[in-house]
Amino acid sequence: MRLLKHFQEQAPHQVQSTISLNSTRQLITQLTIPMVTISKNINTNIALAEDKVRELGDERLKGDELRGRLQTQRIQIHVTALNKPRTVCCDPSCTEVRSDGNQDDVLVTVYKQHCHAVCYLSGVQVDKMADPGLIDCAAFSGSSICQHCSHHWQQHMHIFYE
Repeated sequence: MRLLKHFQEQAPHQVQSTISLNSTRQLITQLTIPMVTISKNINTNIALAEDKVRELGDERLKGDELRGRLQTQRIQIHVTALNKPRTVCCDPSCTEVRSDGNQDDVLVTVYKQHCHAVCYLSGVQVDKMADPGLIDCAAFSGSSICQHCSHHWQQHMHIFYE
């Protein structure tokens, strides 16, 4: 009886709070992928900076060698438009995220694996991964696995640039 009396005295909880908590959890889950990418880039930059510090700490380097290393080289990425779409793999093992080399340091995805360099399929959306029309691409030869990179067709997309 005491237990029933205790529950009768308790105020009901707000259902809206539970819904809000669930939507917050979903938002946090969606943010993990960009956070991992940012974390990898930060760790890469830290490792590069530590390598440069070790190079500069080497007492065997002379002044002329240091002056020669003063200007760091940066790779600039230039985009070239293509006439026909290209089927590329979007799997992380087939892509690379780099800085564009300009002042803004915009990160761009470089698709290293060109599974079908000139694809003649029509009706496939550009820059959309796992478009259903890609299953008919010659890179898959009637299979769901790519003949070039061995990844599933849903990890591919069409692009119009190089």
